[in-house]
Amino acid sequence: MARQRREGRLNVTISEAAKRYLLTGDGSGDADVFIDLRCNGGDRPLWEESREDLLRDFIKANPGRRPFASWKFDLSEPRRRVGGKGEVFPGNDHPANLRFGLPTRFVTARDANIFRKVNPGGREYKLYDPSDPPRYESEAAYLRRLGLFVKGEEKRVPLDAFEPMVIK
Repeated sequence: MARQRREGRLNVTISEAAKRYLLTGDGSGDADVFIDLRCNGGDRPLWEESREDLLRDFIKANPGRRPFASWKFDLSEPRRRVGGKGEVFPGNDHPANLRFGLPTRFVTARDANIFRKVNPGGREYKLYDPSDPPRYESEAAYLRRLGLFVKGEEKRVPLDAFEPMVIK
């Protein structure tokens, strides 16, 4: 991995594939991502070494949002649920299972049937309802609530970016 000094600090050059992974979470099975992660001891050290540059450029292009690695390593609180029906699949609300601060799976009728077979007489689950899907605060609303906007960022965020996000 190429390393170079810039302005008195170590600057890391990473592959475009690894950069895409850190920004979007897309990269499983990509050899360049695997090599970069392996050489740097995993995605956390790679993010820590490249965070400043990647975050600055990402925020400039995407005010009111944060990249995948920022959600994975820097943002400790999940987004707040603001409406809709459906219970998060057991364990899917654990911080390690969240994606961009959101759970990715909700209990369906199929899941509930399996749970009943495995644990007859167990508790009933509130099923995901596609006519009233779960809604969560947007990234921009999260950043505002926690005071995480960088200087001048909030005024560049479109008003509709503060609307709740529907989980489909």
